Amino acid sequence: MSRPDLLPGTARRVVWRLPAVLLGGLGVCVATVLVVVVAPGPGPIAALLAGVVLPAAAAPLFVVGNQLALDDELTARATAQAAWRFVPRAARLGGLASVPVAVALVAWQVWDRTGAVIWLLPAAVSAGVALLAVLLCLVLLPLAAQLDDLADRRAFWIAVELLARRPLPCLGSAVLAAAGVWLATAWSASVLPLVPGPVVVVLCAGVWTAALDLGVVRLEPAPTDG
Repeated sequence: MSRPDLLPGTARRVVWRLPAVLLGGLGVCVATVLVVVVAPGPGPIAALLAGVVLPAAAAPLFVVGNQLALDDELTARATAQAAWRFVPRAARLGGLASVPVAVALVAWQVWDRTGAVIWLLPAAVSAGVALLAVLLCLVLLPLAAQLDDLADRRAFWIAVELLARRPLPCLGSAVLAAAGVWLATAWSASVLPLVPGPVVVVLCAGVWTAALDLGVVRLEPAPTDG
């Protein structure tokens, strides 16, 4: 399959996706609030819970973001079915990525409480591994949302290659997310629901541009309805 145009082909196909992006962002914000209520404060439990809940809540955003990036013509019904199928896989991938984050938080808490120099190196190493795990997960999610038959292990190595050879899409999305959170903090929290949607759309576009340019995946035509 040739590399698709990353802009939607017609305005008609974008009309219903824009509300879907906004609603998806609101869903991610609600999930974030639930995580904060259940596990307040930055800690390993909060990291593990967020790793499972937030990717699951963002599953519809990744499906819609892929459609905008790849100019897929799925109907609203087929999109909803694809998002529902992707929820458990998104939760699983996010949960796996959250484990190094939780370990890093434990290491830093131990170092902070003890002040022992011996814990500084494990804390620093675990923090680096946690950051890498999060970045890999961000690359994995658009791939997994589109390619149902792609095994997790194969998707992992594709994500490693993409992150090594084209890191800017992932890093750019992280910067966009940070800018949105900063804007919401400095201006108004009402901006927060508008942040996840554009971040995921930009991430999906960047990941698929890199994946198709490098030829690391092959796309098959998707059915128009489920």
